[in-house]
Amino acid sequence: MSYKANLSTESKLGRAYVSRVVRVGDSYITKKKLHLEGIFGIGVTLIGSSLVLLETEDLEEVGEYINVGADWVTEWFEEIMSWKLTIIDNERLV
Repeated sequence: MSYKANLSTESKLGRAYVSRVVRVGDSYITKKKLHLEGIFGIGVTLIGSSLVLLETEDLEEVGEYINVGADWVTEWFEEIMSWKLTIIDNERLV
């Protein structure tokens, strides 16, 4: 099975980050957590029970939080990486 995204989607995803949450299942509440922190400019898309896609129009916004090492970043996320087509979530909740 293969998938080829159109250029605009590929460009958009190329500016996104994938984050692995510390506790499996917390990916479902990441958006709510960001809103409680007062962060509304970062979009969250669930891509598994332990991975979320973080997107924003302002590329520097997500990068700023990562580089500064905001408290919530280290508490919620095990790792944050630039999006790649090969990243998949093998975790499943039953």
